Amino acid sequence: MTTVTDLSDKLQSPGRPHGAGEPARRLPPKVLVFSIGALAVPVVASVWAPELMGQDAGVLIWMAALLPAFLLAFYKGWRGTSVALAVGMAVLSLTQVLLLLLGAGEPDWSLLLGVVVVFVSVSLGLGYFAELLHGERGRAQEQALTDALTGLPNRRHAEVFLQATFAAAERGGPCTVVLLDLDRFKRVNDVHGHAAGDVTLFIFGRLLKRCTRRMDLSARYGGEEFISVLANADLSVAVGFARRVRKAIAEVPFPWGQVTVSAGVAVYQPGMGTPDLLVAAADQALYRAKAEGRDRVAMAQVQAGTKPDPSRRRSSPEPASTFFEEPAGDPGAGAPEGEGEDRALTAREQGPQATVLVVDDDEPVVKAVSVLLRRLGHRVLGTTDPEQVVTLLEDENHGVDLLMVDVVMPRMNGLSLVERISHSGVELPVLYMSGYVHGEVTWPGVPGSRTDFIEKPMSLRELRAKVESILAEARDFETSEPRAGLTR
Repeated sequence: MTTVTDLSDKLQSPGRPHGAGEPARRLPPKVLVFSIGALAVPVVASVWAPELMGQDAGVLIWMAALLPAFLLAFYKGWRGTSVALAVGMAVLSLTQVLLLLLGAGEPDWSLLLGVVVVFVSVSLGLGYFAELLHGERGRAQEQALTDALTGLPNRRHAEVFLQATFAAAERGGPCTVVLLDLDRFKRVNDVHGHAAGDVTLFIFGRLLKRCTRRMDLSARYGGEEFISVLANADLSVAVGFARRVRKAIAEVPFPWGQVTVSAGVAVYQPGMGTPDLLVAAADQALYRAKAEGRDRVAMAQVQAGTKPDPSRRRSSPEPASTFFEEPAGDPGAGAPEGEGEDRALTAREQGPQATVLVVDDDEPVVKAVSVLLRRLGHRVLGTTDPEQVVTLLEDENHGVDLLMVDVVMPRMNGLSLVERISHSGVELPVLYMSGYVHGEVTWPGVPGSRTDFIEKPMSLRELRAKVESILAEARDFETSEPRAGLTR
C-alpha cells in the first residue's frame, strides 16, 4: 500500500540548483557600445603609438580591455565573462600583429605574458563572483514569490499573475478564478499535530500543481486556502479543473483519514473593474460550498440586490473591545507641513459630521484611513474583525452612516459582509476599498443599494470626493423614501 511518505517522495519534483535556469539580465545597448569602445583603446594605441605599447606603460593601456569583463559578468555571468575573455584575447593577438606589421620590433614577451595572466585571472574571478551574485539573486526571487512549504507560488506571485490575466480579460479574453480550501484542516492540526498538517499541505500543493496547466497559475493563498488563476478558461473548464483536484486529494490514503477540499469558482464579467471583485466572488462561492456540506464545487452567482427586512433587526450588547475609535477633533492635527491644497480640505468645509465604520484585515490600513477621515471632520470606528461589524450593526442604535470595507479579507470578504448585514435588515451606503481598481465598477453582483469603490492607497482629496458623493446620495434617498426602524 502506498504510504504518505512514498507519495511525498513520488510527488516531489527534482529540484534545480538555485539560480539555475534564471533568465539572464538584458544587456543595455550603451553597455555594448562602451565595451566595444574599451576594447578599441589598445587597438588604436597600437596604430598611433606603437612604441608606447612595447613599453611598461602599455600595461595601463591594456587595463581598458578589462572593463567589458566587468560589465558582461554583471549582466551575463559566466557566459558574459567567457565572451569578454575570448574577445579580449583576440584583441591582444591583433594588436601584437599590428605592432609587428608596423615594425615596432620584437614584442616584450615577459610584458605580454603578464598581461595575459592578469587578464585571464581577473576574468575568471569576475565570472565566479558574478555567478554567486546571480545565484543569490535567484534565491531571493524564489523566496519572494514562492511558498516555502508547498513549493507553489505565494500570494504575492498570484496577485501579480491575476493582475495581468484580469487586464487581458478586460480586453476580451476569458479569465476564471478558483479558490480551494481544505475541509476541517484545523482538526488535522489539533488532533494529529502540525507535522501532519504540513504533510497534508505539501501533498495537496503537489497535486494542485500537477492538475494546473502551464499557462495557468496555482498558488497558496494563505493557511489552508489556495487559488488557481485560469487564463483563457470558461466556467466549464474551471469547474472540471476543480473537480479533478477534489478527486485527486480524496484518493490519497492519509493515515489520519480522508482529506477533502471545497472550491468556489468565479468567471470574469464585464464591469467588475477590479480583480478583487473576481476573487471575492469566488470566495462567496467557496463559502456556499462549505455551508452546503463541504467536499464540493460551487459556482459564483450574480443575484439582484435583496431588500432588507427591518423586522429582523434586534438589539445587541455594546460593540466588543476590538473596535478602536478615532474621534473627530482638530482636522489639522498631525498633518505634515507643506501639504498645500490638502490642508484646506478640513471639517470647516464639510456638511454635518458623519460616523464612518472602517473595516480592513490590515490594522495599519484602518488607522491610516481613519486619520484621513478624521481630518475631514468625521467620527470614525475601525476594526479588523468583520464579525464585530455584524454585532455592532445588529443594534438599532448603531449610529453608523457609512461603511468602508476592504473587498478581499481572509475571514470574511467585503461582499459577504455587506450581504450578511443586508440580510439582517441593515442598509448602509458602502464604500469598498481595493488595492487594484482598473476602472468603473458596474458589475451587478456587488451587494449594497448604494455603493462606490476607492483605490488604496488614497489621497485626502479622493477620499473626500467619494465620501461626500455617497453620503449625499444616501441623504437624497432617505429624504425621498424614508425607512422605518433606521436610527441615525
